[in-house]
Amino acid sequence: SGLFLFGFTYLYVAINNTFNLDGSGLGWFCLYVVGAAVVYGYFNLRDANAAGYVFGVLWLNWAFLWFLFWLVLSLGKSSLARYTGAVCATQGIFTGFIPALILLGQDDLFTTELAIGIAVVLVVLDVIYFFTVKTPATSPASTSSAY
Repeated sequence: SGLFLFGFTYLYVAINNTFNLDGSGLGWFCLYVVGAAVVYGYFNLRDANAAGYVFGVLWLNWAFLWFLFWLVLSLGKSSLARYTGAVCATQGIFTGFIPALILLGQDDLFTTELAIGIAVVLVVLDVIYFFTVKTPATSPASTSSAY
């Protein structure tokens, strides 16, 4: 069922883009997905095997990303937009690309050490991004008349 969370998110993004919607509905859907992803992460971590640890870490990272989407899209925290983009790009590599390569090549590399490594790298990068990747402040429109 976790696959549907991604599928409906992508579908919702497509609908927003097609019909030029504001994205707040998608943001509220992302809040629902945060809850589901945390539960999936918990159940994977509870399994007490290496693959469960890796998938638990992945789900908790995705929950954080969906939480950022909720903040930006529904609560209008536009100051987090670039940070969210940086987190999204990094997570695409560490929670999508690298695990996919491992699963295609040698799934026995899904170890507890991999789970710890992914968790540490992503937390460190998320903290670094938080302090370095800033959305530029927009200057208020000039209220003076040119006349």
